Amino acid sequence: MDLVIKNTHFLDRHFQIRFGSIVMEKQKIKRIFYSESEVNTFLAESSFSGRVLDGENLVCIPGLTNAHLHPSKDLYRGLFLGQSLPTILSLIHQQNGQESDEDQYWASLYSYKRMIQMGVTTTGVFTSRYEPDLKAAEASGIRCFITYAVNEKWNGNGVSPQVISDEQAFERVDQFLASDRSERISLSIGTSSELTSSPQFMKDLYEVAKRNEVLFSLHVSEGETQSNKCKEVHGLHSVEFLNSLNILTENTLLIHASFLTPKEVELVASLPIKLVSCPLANAFAQAGLFELLKLSDGKCSIGLGTDAGMINPQNNLMADALFSYFSQRVMSRERQVDFEKIFKLITVDGAKALGLDQVGVIEEGWTADIAIFSVPEQAPINEFNPLLLVSEVLMTSSARYVVIGGELVIDDYKFKPTDEEFLNQKFYSIKSRLTAPLMEHLKELESVN
Repeated sequence: MDLVIKNTHFLDRHFQIRFGSIVMEKQKIKRIFYSESEVNTFLAESSFSGRVLDGENLVCIPGLTNAHLHPSKDLYRGLFLGQSLPTILSLIHQQNGQESDEDQYWASLYSYKRMIQMGVTTTGVFTSRYEPDLKAAEASGIRCFITYAVNEKWNGNGVSPQVISDEQAFERVDQFLASDRSERISLSIGTSSELTSSPQFMKDLYEVAKRNEVLFSLHVSEGETQSNKCKEVHGLHSVEFLNSLNILTENTLLIHASFLTPKEVELVASLPIKLVSCPLANAFAQAGLFELLKLSDGKCSIGLGTDAGMINPQNNLMADALFSYFSQRVMSRERQVDFEKIFKLITVDGAKALGLDQVGVIEEGWTADIAIFSVPEQAPINEFNPLLLVSEVLMTSSARYVVIGGELVIDDYKFKPTDEEFLNQKFYSIKSRLTAPLMEHLKELESVN
């Protein structure tokens, strides 16, 4: 679908609010006109036959990238207040067996819909059952980087995640890499963490990823317990251990890295790897704070993600961006992070961390992923900086329009891919069924404690 957003305000790559008209054709931003007369001449003289939206009282931002998400876990959002991360993970690992593929599909579709309504156009999904999540991504219209995680052992504490044999793992990886998918879907393979695979299995899996030109992804150093357990099992803390396997390259994506030793911080900063920080989830789980200032000076690419509803009750990328900004100000009084840097983590830099190019900037030639929000008539929008834009507009309203790859997925607040009322009913019906026994289990735990 070809589209013009006429006479609007938009956030440019230099974080300035500009006035102009944005022309989208064939999934790309084709032209940006900076005066009304220019766009009028274009529409009058060209053969443009697409839709023209009046951009008055609207502001356009680059589509946001939520670089790490477990979509179906929106089912458990807000249930685990006061529980430790090991307890939460044990309960969720048990609960996974209760979720059918259909449950997971509807829960993930609901989560993608919710993300798109907040202006997210790209998600980095991590899953051990990829079919429902991939199918839901296709149905939602979202751009999706999906990691299929396979585990062949469990060195951690508590209930194990799904574990399969090496032979099964590589057979399933081959099937995943051969999945039918649209061009909006990109693939990655990995293992759940440094505790879910043997060293040789991780090296073999990394080589499969490299050979197939996809990223190798895993959760790493998600708190002191995980870091110390890795030291106990492998003799080295998490990042040092992975580096000893020679698998920390531009082909590797590490998620969390929220509890690193000073030596590991220096090591990560020196490597051309990709990183995703999940600030609110890590704070909720008492898993540490990401060393953004130190790591952003290094060679790595960094994005932000919300992680999972059970350890991020808001599951709102804007909330994570604000928390990241304010927490980094507390961590360092001598040097402050600019909010423009944070905004890049949820747009162009977040996309780069997922291996995506030409995504996350409103500029001619870039992918047409744009979120469009209404602003109050009297608001001096041209004077807003990115921090005001987030706090005054993006945190307080849903997107009025969302364009992904040139296609309107949200049209005047309506989610076009499916009937929203039906989807909400399906989600809450599944949520009620699955969480009732879980709540009883939590009450038993609380009574024991």
